[in-house]
Amino acid sequence: MSNRYKYKILPVFIPFSGCRSRCIYCDQTTITGITDTDVILSAEKQIKRWMKHSNEWNEVAFYGGSFTRLPSGIRRKLYDLAHPHNIRLSTCPDSIDAYFETELKEYPIKTVELGIQSLSENVLRLNGRNYCISDIKEVFKKLTPLVDISAQFMVCMYGESRGDLLFTASLVHELNAKYARIYPTVVFAGTKLHTITEDGGYIPSCAAESLMRSAWLYISLEAAFCRVIRIGLPPEVKDKITGGIWHESYGEFVKTLVVASFTEQFGITPDMPDFYGYKGLLKDNFSLPRAHGVDTMCKVSQRLKGQFNEGDKWFAEKQNFDFASRICHKANLG
Repeated sequence: MSNRYKYKILPVFIPFSGCRSRCIYCDQTTITGITDTDVILSAEKQIKRWMKHSNEWNEVAFYGGSFTRLPSGIRRKLYDLAHPHNIRLSTCPDSIDAYFETELKEYPIKTVELGIQSLSENVLRLNGRNYCISDIKEVFKKLTPLVDISAQFMVCMYGESRGDLLFTASLVHELNAKYARIYPTVVFAGTKLHTITEDGGYIPSCAAESLMRSAWLYISLEAAFCRVIRIGLPPEVKDKITGGIWHESYGEFVKTLVVASFTEQFGITPDMPDFYGYKGLLKDNFSLPRAHGVDTMCKVSQRLKGQFNEGDKWFAEKQNFDFASRICHKANLG
């Protein structure tokens, strides 16, 4: 039995808190399940509820809004509620000011999650994200010496082409984020994206295309020593999606595709005997010679990044798309 230490994060959701505008795809109430409008009261209730289950938490995380756009007084009250634990928070790249930089020195804020979503300025504009690449790079420059940064990305966004995704993937190494999350775009009722979809202006990508884009972004991040800590949306949203791809094993699909591509390209299998792939799809590869020393997804990704360069070849490789389609068929995805 493994004795590996498990880092425990207590999640506190503050949907839309601090957001000055609504992104076209966003429904934080649906994603988080939290409807309270009083931020402090809601946070206090959530923390007390989690504390009834356990008081052994390493970190309190504030998710779901633009934390650094909240008034400073509210931010400080939330910090006090998190005491004595370390703090993680999520915000937008254009929402970091001198007051927050001061707070970083006063409170145990260890990780800032930045909702980047894309590095295509056209895609950002179409989706209601009011910042540009220079804003993103500037905030990374400011924060990297002070905290760990986790970058959140989306694939198959409204207006996103493969070229936009490839452009984003080609630049992620410049950000030097420590962690990342990847989310496929889905449509929630009541959002602007839902209206656009109903009017025929947005057609969600097929499952295989979503998987291919997620996998290439994953490869690009891992190859840049950025650990991807989540791929896919949480199960709470399953019944509230009106379009797009959701599956509880979406992250496993992506990793299965990445390892399958490695095996196809090099004729050997990574030295990861515990990874069988989604529903054992990679079991047949175990008879192949092992790539000794290639024992992490980071190393697998670095080899694939070198093989496919900037990604055009990744999408042109028929075997990659065929295996993505096979995974989707196995999972009964359209």
